[in-house]
Amino acid sequence: MTEEPFHAFSFDGVLGLGLDSLALAPEFSFFGMMAKQVALEHRSFGVFLADTDAEVSEISFGGSSEDKVASPMTWAPVALPDLGYWQVEIKAIRIGDRTLDYCADGQCRAVVDTGTSLLAVPEDFAEGLQEVCVIPPLRGCEPEPP
Repeated sequence: MTEEPFHAFSFDGVLGLGLDSLALAPEFSFFGMMAKQVALEHRSFGVFLADTDAEVSEISFGGSSEDKVASPMTWAPVALPDLGYWQVEIKAIRIGDRTLDYCADGQCRAVVDTGTSLLAVPEDFAEGLQEVCVIPPLRGCEPEPP
């Protein structure tokens, strides 16, 4: 692991959960190997990231912990799985009660990744998103006054 940003965190390592096609070799695909070797109830995993030190984060293989799920589960198919990412189609982008027009053509996709805190968007969208929602304030996302 690189010094940046990992020196700032206290953990034992990184567990990559990309799809098989992203792995250097099949044996490097942790989830792929687990799914082949262990009888999982469901070929899925669930991740709960704690908000505070009073909670404990967890990862569940073969399903999810019902006590950590706030609403009924919904499923989205992986788009372009040969790329190796957990990529899904985005039907719309909504900020507060406003739906933005960016994904109306049906071509938007996003990679779901527990290891990032960034929102990467096409360059053509970046300026428009900043105009609509500048952090702060994220709540309501009203544009800043001139």
